[in-house]
Amino acid sequence: DYKVTGVQTCALPISDADCDGGLVPMQCVAGACKVRSECDPGTGMGCQAPEQCFLASNSGGGVCLQPCDPLASVCGNGLACVSFGASSFCLPPGPGAAGAECVSSSDCAAGTACFGDATGAHCYTLCNVQGGGAACGGGQACVDAGVDGRLGACVNTCQDECQAGSTVCSADGAGTQACGNFDD
Repeated sequence: DYKVTGVQTCALPISDADCDGGLVPMQCVAGACKVRSECDPGTGMGCQAPEQCFLASNSGGGVCLQPCDPLASVCGNGLACVSFGASSFCLPPGPGAAGAECVSSSDCAAGTACFGDATGAHCYTLCNVQGGGAACGGGQACVDAGVDGRLGACVNTCQDECQAGSTVCSADGAGTQACGNFDD
């Protein structure tokens, strides 16, 4: 299910223009913004290929979205393949680069997705745990995201203490620094 969160109200007289659905079409119904059903999620009828009908769980209606593979798909038209757990769709990318805080993957830039960690949810660069595709940066490893056995996230593998021959996280947490004996 693709979930639309939050309750948005619309002005009377009823105005669809007051309903900003962001990723999905919305309409004003009895003073509340609801998903405008584009298709029948039970039959899949109502979408033009390559789009498919997906249930918008807060309304029971369906939304037409183009499915994609976050490790291989090119969506075109300024869209990016945005992952929501095991489902990925061609949608407008978010502004958040790797390391940015996020609520969902729609907050993250193309090639990244939102995953929770010990310090909250952040955008992580996507990678393929089986190899191939773009590799993670220096001081990072591709860790399985627990979705399909392929999709992974690039995470820092640096240490907190600098020892000769190792790497440590840079002060901004975005990269690494090499450690060595530079007193010679």
